[in-house]
Amino acid sequence: MRGYERTTIVLSRSMLWRTLAVVGLATTCFILMLPVAISPARVSDVSDSPIVATVGNHSITLVEAERQVALALYQLDQQRTQLLLFAVQQLIDSELLQVEAARTGKSIEQLLGIPRSSIDAGHFSPAPTQAHVFDNANALSQRRQALLASLRRQTSVHLSLPRITEPVLAVSTDDDPSVGPASAPVTIVEFSDFQCPFCKQSAQVVKQLLRTYGQRVRFVYRDYPAPNHRHAKHAAEAAQCAAAQGKFWAYHDLLFEYQKPGAGWDFYGLAQEASLDVDVFSRCLDTHQYASEVESDFRDALNLGVMNTPTFFVNGRPLIGARSFNEFQTLIDQALAEPH
Repeated sequence: MRGYERTTIVLSRSMLWRTLAVVGLATTCFILMLPVAISPARVSDVSDSPIVATVGNHSITLVEAERQVALALYQLDQQRTQLLLFAVQQLIDSELLQVEAARTGKSIEQLLGIPRSSIDAGHFSPAPTQAHVFDNANALSQRRQALLASLRRQTSVHLSLPRITEPVLAVSTDDDPSVGPASAPVTIVEFSDFQCPFCKQSAQVVKQLLRTYGQRVRFVYRDYPAPNHRHAKHAAEAAQCAAAQGKFWAYHDLLFEYQKPGAGWDFYGLAQEASLDVDVFSRCLDTHQYASEVESDFRDALNLGVMNTPTFFVNGRPLIGARSFNEFQTLIDQALAEPH
């Protein structure tokens, strides 16, 4: 996870990952900036949209504004839903504990086995050590979770938060490397970074998808080398040089295979391992023959509002971060079921 300012907030490891999960950052590498321009919209009909500004005789509608930041608004909707889910779960837990306390005639503290005050009948207990405090808190958390799990098994609990509808964005495939027929009913476009560990993780899921769906899916790889990844742009150029010799995917796999945190690659050694003409490859890479191609992909990503890697678009519907096969499958099957 990159693109941050150093902030002095002390969180436990569990609190940190819970916070990252809530805001949706735990499976992505990079957060950059608000998008510059976006085309498709959350709302389809401009004529029914309220006017939010006028410039002379020209009116600007809410739909037009939403089109500019469609992907960012979708991510905010996701974060809102995650926060609401967290709040609902807290309320459910509180209600379960209160009902059980009333049923047993005990306080919630007694249910959880919280010991009485260390001050008992005028006797002061020694100050607990930090390790002792941690052990007690951990034991209390485990007792609470075990009790709540038991209460949930005994109680009918249903969640009905509304599902977020993904925006459908117009995503160009450009002339970037792809697998699968151009006529495939489903096109997956990925914006990726060879230095991103979550992109490396996602590459294996993509291979599984291609094996499963075969000719029904086309996969397109586009570059999003994060500025804070020092070697990412050079790696993207190297992969394009390999593509010029018809070996993009072999080189793509080698870049991820030899990915190391913060380190670069021996691009020329990888070219030899991929059975490229190393002299041709070297001239291509040394003259930055494909720098403009990589930069063009990056600009397209920014214009779409991409802020994290990996970011996928399944027939224009965004899927952000390192996701499971099942999460991809849901969007792919939905796309296959739609009329074409």
